[in-house]
Amino acid sequence: MTTREKLHWGLEAFKSLRKPLFCLFSDLLNGIKIKRLESYVTFGLSDPADTGILCGFFHAITGLAYSRCRHCNFSINPVFMNPMLDFQGNAEIRVKIYSMIFPVIKFIFNRKTVSFTYSIIKEKLRGKWKFDS
Repeated sequence: MTTREKLHWGLEAFKSLRKPLFCLFSDLLNGIKIKRLESYVTFGLSDPADTGILCGFFHAITGLAYSRCRHCNFSINPVFMNPMLDFQGNAEIRVKIYSMIFPVIKFIFNRKTVSFTYSIIKEKLRGKWKFDS
């Protein structure tokens, strides 16, 4: 398979499976319960502006984590003068396997997923028959 064909199928997969994949990840996240989450990060990049942007990104992510976890504690310490990274974390997460089976089955039998899989199989068989003739 050429790079162009891979790119074509990658774009087709993105267009076709964007919504079903989003639903899959959303449903899978509902099966994960975060009981406790602690993180201590000290970081710095060579450019202070990049350090500030990354610090804002980390704070946005922690905001999402606070909405899903009752016992969360985050410490984010940017260092603007020299590049460095120090991370320490601790987590207690509960995953119920049976709550993840239904979302995966729902994704596999989704109309868009089945249609995309069928188009790939059809294209592969067409290519195989074309070369055999």
